[in-house]
Amino acid sequence: MSKILIIIDMIEGFASFGNLSSENVKNIAQDISVLANISHLNGARIVHLTDSHLKNASEFNAYPVHCVIGSGEEDIVPELKLDFIKQIKKNSTNGIFVFNPLTDFDEIEICGCVTDICVYEYVMSLLKYKDQFELDATISVHKGLVTTWDAPGHDSLIINQKYLEKMRQNGAILI
Repeated sequence: MSKILIIIDMIEGFASFGNLSSENVKNIAQDISVLANISHLNGARIVHLTDSHLKNASEFNAYPVHCVIGSGEEDIVPELKLDFIKQIKKNSTNGIFVFNPLTDFDEIEICGCVTDICVYEYVMSLLKYKDQFELDATISVHKGLVTTWDAPGHDSLIINQKYLEKMRQNGAILI
């Protein structure tokens, strides 16, 4: 089987500073680094999908301004600045438009942030693409290595459980 680990949005704008930063993201960075190193040693390819927005991105109609090119928010967190990780920039919450691993890989593992937006949309798109073309691929989510932010009415533990369960119900394997 050909295996890939996809890391989503483990960048400064979600981990350290900016309108959408959260300690929750910073707290999983080191563990994702360990996973990336182990996966690489075991022969997996590693890709990091990163928000990298234009100054007037249409996404800012729905979300606060974040991860604008040149702001430093779009930079990968230090723990994941590893030479074997290929960065692919995206200007949308859903990375499927810039990278579809189902064309080359049959074992796909996913981690990163944000569970209820970027991770969820990407995983669901992969699952539905897999269904459409009857592909024999495994799509897994590292349930301890995805997170979202805490805010009034947005408890990260509850949100993570809810969206992980939605992904599981649609065919994702939780590991």
